[in-house]
Amino acid sequence: MTEEKMLALEPAIVAELDRLTTLIQANQTVQRFQAIEQTVKQHPEIAQLQTDIEAAQKEAVQAVHYNKPNAARVDNQVADQLNQQLADNPLVQEYRAALYEANATLEYMTTYLQSQIDGLDE
Repeated sequence: MTEEKMLALEPAIVAELDRLTTLIQANQTVQRFQAIEQTVKQHPEIAQLQTDIEAAQKEAVQAVHYNKPNAARVDNQVADQLNQQLADNPLVQEYRAALYEANATLEYMTTYLQSQIDGLDE
């Protein structure tokens, strides 16, 4: 929502939205995800894997561009192996699980709010 639209809302609604945002941020599932996300962002091994994956993918694209199919195949295999290492990392697995749980929680909240708003029309 744009700031202009936010200003057009009644102050009481804005205050309640701020309160709801605070409650969502205090949710254990959301807090767990945010903590794991910070850990992942600061983990040097994960950062290095991501950098290496990007480099291998760029090399593969360049190999295709310069019509070097064998080099592209090798670079794609390297990228796939690095992606597998990333996926097998326990911290990444924990991150993905936490992301799934946080997303499910927020999706439930959104669906619930929408059903409550829809109920006002009836």
